[in-house]
Amino acid sequence: MGKNSREDHFFEEIYSAYFRQLCYYAYSYVEDKNEAYEIVQNSFLKIWEQKETLQKIVSIKSYLYRTVHNACINYFESRKAQHNYLNDAAYQLKMIEMDDFEDAYANFERQQKLEQSIHELPTKNREVFNLRYVEQKSYRDIAFSLGISERTVEAHLRKSIEIIKKKVGMS
Repeated sequence: MGKNSREDHFFEEIYSAYFRQLCYYAYSYVEDKNEAYEIVQNSFLKIWEQKETLQKIVSIKSYLYRTVHNACINYFESRKAQHNYLNDAAYQLKMIEMDDFEDAYANFERQQKLEQSIHELPTKNREVFNLRYVEQKSYRDIAFSLGISERTVEAHLRKSIEIIKKKVGMS
């Protein structure tokens, strides 16, 4: 038990003598008081786990500063990895947005082509098509209002759909 209490006492002396200085040192790198405190606390925790080797170290001060210095470097590498991950996530999100935009744009283009194709239909076909699909009229109502047979209405619609499919690229 005597050996452990000597190591504990030695560790406590080191902690008391250097903790504050090491916090300032870490802060000079990370520029965040909480992070600096955390880094020094974690460094001392690692040192505590190996406290039996402390008395064998030639320069405790250099060892402590080197330990905190390395912890600061690890902190920055961790932040960089996190930043890269966030950038990668942002990139992935941007790609999804771009895909959505491309889909929306493709739909918009398709809609534009569709409207243009309808507009370019021969007059009678366009008239029948609009009565059926825009005004939602039945074949019978269309035939009656235009003075043509229902079979002629059907033929105009079939021809209109063929033309539209070709122009829009759906054939």
